[in-house]
Amino acid sequence: MSNIVTQRFIKCHHKLREDNRVRSSRQFALSLDYLPQSLSEILKGRRDVTIELLRKAVEKYKVNPVYIYTGEGPMFMTEEDHKSFRVLTIVTNAQEDERIVHVPVPAQAGYAAEMGDPTFIQDLPTYTLPDYKYKVGTHRSFDVSGDSMEPTLFEGDKVVCSFLEPTLWETSI
Repeated sequence: MSNIVTQRFIKCHHKLREDNRVRSSRQFALSLDYLPQSLSEILKGRRDVTIELLRKAVEKYKVNPVYIYTGEGPMFMTEEDHKSFRVLTIVTNAQEDERIVHVPVPAQAGYAAEMGDPTFIQDLPTYTLPDYKYKVGTHRSFDVSGDSMEPTLFEGDKVVCSFLEPTLWETSI
């Protein structure tokens, strides 16, 4: 039997077919650059949906990832939801432990525009820190440039930041 995420993905697929947003399972698979035979295996419950297939379905058909992973909310995002939705790119080591991505001064100018590009993020240097708090969550570090933050931060210092969901920006800082 397939896992709950796969079951919800199948429900989204069926809803797309029911609403005539896709003509067939084959067309759905091809539109996501996925083999129709492999999609058939997923739909029959013999194979689980891949993360990459989910990512493509979120991008192309506005499948709601919150619905896929938790079962909460609508199956599909509205245009407004989709525009504000961003995928957080992470870098892991061979053991799948997340690494801290360091953004040096030369890369900071393009970071805001390129932070959703997995290739850009993977090309940046990464490292780990031994404290447990750096093993939980997603972190980035940045070089301090200039003297505008003295006497708290000095040129050449590194600032390590934790990812915070946008909905928490106003209430959790």
